[in-house]
Amino acid sequence: MFPSGLSNLIALEELYFSQCRALKHVPQGFETLTCLKRLVMRGCEALEVFPSGLSNFIALEEFDFLRCRALKHVP
Repeated sequence: MFPSGLSNLIALEELYFSQCRALKHVPQGFETLTCLKRLVMRGCEALEVFPSGLSNFIALEEFDFLRCRALKHVP
């Protein structure tokens, strides 16, 4: 489960998840992290859905979804 205040961290530049095997989706509100430069979600094997707001990550330089086998679509 994501922390409830994650969407308030608007100046966050890097976010790492490792081995979050039970995570199935990223909650809405995640797209407010517009300063995010690096997003790493390795080993999130159950992740199926990523929010459609990925285009809001205007500063994003790198994203890594290694071993996210259930991920069907990245917007």
